[in-house]
This record gives sequence, structure tokens and C-alpha cells, in this order.
Amino acid sequence: MTVARQRIDESWQEPSPLPSVSPTAASKKRGACRRMVIKDVMAHVAFWDDRAVLVADTLGAGQEIEPFDWEEANTQEAALRATWTAEESRREMHAAHERLLEALDRHPDLPDEAWKENTFEHYTEHAEDIRAWLDNA
Repeated sequence: MTVARQRIDESWQEPSPLPSVSPTAASKKRGACRRMVIKDVMAHVAFWDDRAVLVADTLGAGQEIEPFDWEEANTQEAALRATWTAEESRREMHAAHERLLEALDRHPDLPDEAWKENTFEHYTEHAEDIRAWLDNA
């Protein structure tokens, strides 16, 4: 197992309360992360896992990563996924994570730097938000 895979697996466990949040709470109570509801956080994590796959595949092909405005991407993706249900968001979060794990297998030699921002650091950031939200739910 690569160091990146180990760090991703460990940090993925941090937001583990997500699957147990009720669909009603996941769809209605704001405040989990910058005024998002939990279903939006799940969709957000799915988007960034898919972004990590794109980065890995690009780097794995020996190409450079194009400049990227993450704030604009967050805004656009939030709008595209706003109508998703909590179950759709949960399903996509897990599907995107599976795609990420497949990319890790395709690119075992990529350094941690290629993965950390969109995966293990990102999961940890949102796990803190989610725990705070759950404490106040």
C-alpha cells in the first residue's frame, strides 16, 4: 500500500458519520460547511474526489495541470448538484471515492503531493465541519 493510499484510507474514515445522517437532516439543516447542508457536503466531496482522479490521470500521462479556480468550481458544482437528494449525494460520494481508489491503483508512483489537496487534507477539513454540525444537530 502506498503512503498516499494509507493517508487517504485513514482520512476517509474521519467523515464516516456522513452515511448515518438521516436524509431529512442531511437535506435541511444548514451549517455543516460554509452554510451548506450535509447533502451538499457529500456532493462537494464527490466533486473533489473526481478532480483528484483527473489530476492523477493528467500527471500520469506526463502532462501538466492547467490553472484552476477552485472557488469558481465550488460555486458551479454546488449549483449543478443543488437539486440532488441526500441519497443521490451519498451515492455519488461513494461512487466518486471508488473511482479515486481505482486511480490510486493506476498511478501508484504519484507522490502524496498529487493527492493530498483534493483528498486526505480535504476530508480532514470537512470532517471537522461535519463533527461540529453533528454536535449541534
